[in-house]
Amino acid sequence: MDKLEDMQGSLRPGDTVYFKGGNYVTTDVNKYRFSLKASGTASAPITYKNYDSNKPILVFDVRTLPPEQIFMGFVVFSGNHTVFDGLHFTQTEASRALAQHHIIVNKRRKGVVGALFTWSTGVQLRNCSVTNFSGAGFFYEGNNALVENCYIESGSHAFYIAGKNGQFRFNTTDGKRGYFNQFGIQFQYPTSQGNKVYSNMMMNGQSAGVVLSGGAGNNEIFNNVIVNAGNKLTAEPGRPLAPGHALSFVCWDGVAVGAGNKIYNNTFIGKTPAGLIEDEDCSVSNGEPVGRHVEIYNNIFYPSSYVRVGLSTPNVHNNIFYNVSGSVPAGNEMVDPKLANPMGTNPLDAMLTNGSPAIDKASATVNFDYQNGARPYGMGYDIGAFEFGSPAGSGGPIVLPPGVGVPSPPIFYSPDGKVCPSGY
Repeated sequence: MDKLEDMQGSLRPGDTVYFKGGNYVTTDVNKYRFSLKASGTASAPITYKNYDSNKPILVFDVRTLPPEQIFMGFVVFSGNHTVFDGLHFTQTEASRALAQHHIIVNKRRKGVVGALFTWSTGVQLRNCSVTNFSGAGFFYEGNNALVENCYIESGSHAFYIAGKNGQFRFNTTDGKRGYFNQFGIQFQYPTSQGNKVYSNMMMNGQSAGVVLSGGAGNNEIFNNVIVNAGNKLTAEPGRPLAPGHALSFVCWDGVAVGAGNKIYNNTFIGKTPAGLIEDEDCSVSNGEPVGRHVEIYNNIFYPSSYVRVGLSTPNVHNNIFYNVSGSVPAGNEMVDPKLANPMGTNPLDAMLTNGSPAIDKASATVNFDYQNGARPYGMGYDIGAFEFGSPAGSGGPIVLPPGVGVPSPPIFYSPDGKVCPSGY
């Protein structure tokens, strides 16, 4: 890792740095963050790539952290137009356990380690994995990022999106080991504009599947399969977000959710014990729902337990709800969507079956579905992430069980020969 940082001044647009298989480990507390400063161009990016079919693993194993550090990042992409392809980033169990102890036991956010950070333009992350990190998987404050075909397993957000015009597609995110405020994705601050998140499998958001907050606007979330979107009811002390929702709209620093956000043609299944939609009150909204500007349409909501909807505005329309308590907002239906396996955890479980009331009932939408199949297929567009009967197109997501193909992180022992246990 030191050599990688030291060589930045020698790299030129169009260069490729190859990594052979093996573990690239950092343990030095004074080198907890590695900044890749070299910049390429849009037509000649700098590429960091696995050699041949090797599986290089970049390992964070720092166990003594500076006490003032909060949300430190392992690798910072500070150069423009850089591509990362076929690399794997992980935090050891011992290092992760110490950070989780700070959060869960000491109620402190210091020492939490995020994996990848960027505020640059044109960063691309392809065919990579992020596993076992106590903090965010990918923290994005830049412009025009592309993240595709990656596997993200994080303790905090899988994607924290505070930048512009990014595309996040064909990824699998899993928060199964997340703590209090783990989200699938969060769009945060007025700088979060024009991003598209589509055709992802997002699992086990401990607090929420999708969060919009702090002025974020003009973002689109579509064609995703979201499983167990908010499956924890434990709140982190002093934090404003309530857990256990599929969608959460939040007033942050006195700023409500911005205009132009659209959530459409997604399928939500699994646990959301507090309800489907959380809409926090906010003084700047004049008593109206914070999420009143968010358009929610053509989605299927099929929670595994009987829960409330939680938001009713004219912008919530043409959705199918099932297994919910009370009534649904006007302009929506409560009917069994006839999914392949609504209690399942594979994206294909969210496919429509013959006779589904979702078939041909969507308003005009994007021209492809979760599998990159053509929309419409048949008489009209279908509600949900899948278009019934449409063959999978090329270039779509690779449907595998979560974590398949991801290398296992190395196990490092303490001086007494033991692995630091986590329990979290």
